[in-house]
Amino acid sequence: MISIKRYWLPLSLLTVALFMSLAAFLPSLARADEPKVVEIAVNARQWAWDPGVIVVNQGDTVRLKLMATDVTHGFYLDGYGIKAVMEPGKLATVEFVADKSGRWMFRCLETCGNFHPYMIGWLRVKPNWYAGASWLGTGAIGAGFIAFLLMQRVKP
Repeated sequence: MISIKRYWLPLSLLTVALFMSLAAFLPSLARADEPKVVEIAVNARQWAWDPGVIVVNQGDTVRLKLMATDVTHGFYLDGYGIKAVMEPGKLATVEFVADKSGRWMFRCLETCGNFHPYMIGWLRVKPNWYAGASWLGTGAIGAGFIAFLLMQRVKP
């Protein structure tokens, strides 16, 4: 049986090194890029969106260039309240800041045929990890320090 008393110093140093390396690694999980303008062409046709899924980062300014290819369609983005009418062959543009992370449905507002209720797409806004990563890094350093102090109580 291994006695923890014999290994208190190496274990405490290992614990501190582990938590400090974790604290150093966590900020790399943070989003490295600054918010930017993302421009995406979205085509509507009976009864589909192209692309059907749009992925952006939280904080990005999103500019959607909307085009109907067959009949008049409408565009509505849940959670953001963005509306637009899309007439065939005419470009409609909507712009907004993706300030809410999550998955948001967009759908057609104009009755465009039998399967109109099924014409949906998704906007996925990936969260900005800066705040969470720095908080976790600080917590990891604190946890490492507490573990080091607890290990000091074990006498060799």
